[in-house]
Amino acid sequence: MGNIFSHKKSLIQGGLLVAGVSLQGVGCGEIRYRDGIQPTQQVHRIEVHGDVGIIEVVPSDVAKIDFAVRAPEGAAHVQHTEFDGVLVVNTRCRTPILCSVDAEVHVPSGVQVEIELDRGEVWATGVGDIDVSVGEGEVDLETSGRTTVQLGQGAARVVSASSEQIRIAVGSGDIDVRVSPNSWNISLVAASEVVRGVAHDGDAVGSMELFAPAGTVTVKALSPSVGVQTP
Repeated sequence: MGNIFSHKKSLIQGGLLVAGVSLQGVGCGEIRYRDGIQPTQQVHRIEVHGDVGIIEVVPSDVAKIDFAVRAPEGAAHVQHTEFDGVLVVNTRCRTPILCSVDAEVHVPSGVQVEIELDRGEVWATGVGDIDVSVGEGEVDLETSGRTTVQLGQGAARVVSASSEQIRIAVGSGDIDVRVSPNSWNISLVAASEVVRGVAHDGDAVGSMELFAPAGTVTVKALSPSVGVQTP
């Protein structure tokens, strides 16, 4: 596997530490207020760092972030900074109970996305380069660029119709990958694996590094009609 994720060891340890914490609080409770953040200048990267919540990443003509706070008065804190083309948003919960901040991240073409979340879910549809790190939860991405996922405990699914680099590490849980039926340079570590319709070629342009030592890794090819998956 080489140096697949320098944080792999700490990620797995983090997943074990949160193993006793359920996801029942994510997205629960009434929305106390909604707000939005839009950069004043053109950005080339958007970063969102949060404690608890559901984050959805969608393509857009304009970069912005809409968020919904589910927390008692004063329990959640949202702040952002903008510098040198990078928009950074932090959503924090001062209490671990009944507090979450959900966000919808609107991403123009060519803008990189980085998501860090302690507990919750990350979804993405139709975006390019994306890096996602979640302590506990679920990650479900449909991308057309370089994709990196680090997940302590939970399940990760990635669908990509391109031939870019895909790197996924799950400390405790499963990985499901659907890609174009091209040859891929595949590096895989798992308790069990299923590879169907995708050939390994060490010289291939597209590369996959998949690490799930305690789970199942499934790799299947998309049919020539984009979005139709091999059964």
